Amino acid sequence: MFWNLTKPLGADTPVYPGDPVFQKQEIRTVDQDGYALSVLSMGSHTGTHIDAPRHFFANGTAVDQIAPERFCGEAVLYRAKGPVDAAFFEERPLAGRILLDIPAPYGLTEDAAWHLMMSGIELVAVSGLDIENEGQSGAPVHQILLRAGILIGEGFALTDVPEGPGKLYCLPLPIEGGDGAPACALWERDETEMA
Repeated sequence: MFWNLTKPLGADTPVYPGDPVFQKQEIRTVDQDGYALSVLSMGSHTGTHIDAPRHFFANGTAVDQIAPERFCGEAVLYRAKGPVDAAFFEERPLAGRILLDIPAPYGLTEDAAWHLMMSGIELVAVSGLDIENEGQSGAPVHQILLRAGILIGEGFALTDVPEGPGKLYCLPLPIEGGDGAPACALWERDETEMA
């Protein structure tokens, strides 16, 4: 069974404070022109998206330079009630990709980021707009993970998705030189866990 982890893009799509909001302007309509065409405007970190290392490092890898298999494969989804620290992961098995449903304004602590860096994961994605925990300055979690080449996903629709192991299929738009990109993400629950 598949779950769509991609949040719809529309006028009410929340964005990180100061980022451009999503806009769709119809410039052709079926009634007047015989076909529909729209201009889309948004930031590269709008809605469900991936942060590439170039988001924080000028010479970092851009989103279009990352192999597709880095975004797809074995994963595990966990739900947290507050900030996620290293101890949270010490009690749980990890996979190549970690999905975390965390209520706003919480995120990962610095020690959680160090723990994941040492665990050899490929990607960590969160339900919130920001992977940083409330009150952290200087984006330390972004810095630690992206410097290590660990990809970050933000804005994933995880609320109604069951916890446990499965497979993540996540494909960001291959924007040339992109610091990040909107992505379409699907979750396939491990059938053996559902039996």
